[in-house]
Amino acid sequence: MKIYSELNEDQLPAIKYNREELVARIKETLSTHPDEPRLALLADIDHLKAFFDEYGREQRLVVLGNVHEYLRTLQKGREVGLIDRLAIDQFFLLAPVKEGLAERIRQHIGQMTFPKFDVKSEPVPLEDGVTVDPEHVTVHIGQIGFIPNQSLDYRALIDRLYELTRGTSAGQINRKDWTDYH
Repeated sequence: MKIYSELNEDQLPAIKYNREELVARIKETLSTHPDEPRLALLADIDHLKAFFDEYGREQRLVVLGNVHEYLRTLQKGREVGLIDRLAIDQFFLLAPVKEGLAERIRQHIGQMTFPKFDVKSEPVPLEDGVTVDPEHVTVHIGQIGFIPNQSLDYRALIDRLYELTRGTSAGQINRKDWTDYH
């Protein structure tokens, strides 16, 4: 695990405010094996705004940097082909179909213990019965399976994945197949 002094925002993938840039990266990634079924996943860190409000930018960066580092190990192991960010707390992943991948990601991130930037920081209960903790986070994940092809609207895929993730409860996974939308 890295601590704040070893991390900076530049080490994280830039947030893709321009969806066309992400679509281009998806197409580039898929060009190597165009007919292989894929998973698009969006991992969203639960309660990151409350986490930021309570523990500040430095601890948020510790969490984001270490989550990204974990996802990069999946990419190096070829379990994930593309990692990007759609928002501060959202990681977009493109991967070959692999049973249980989203669950493994959810469980691993939920079990990570992050170094505390401020050693005095303690867990804080929120209004809805949830507790934010400087050393632990959970994620909820949206997952859509699809088969790449020339007519697939990747922008619509990203939009559907975002909607699917928004409808997922904290710490849960919501799965769909692209054919469910057509």
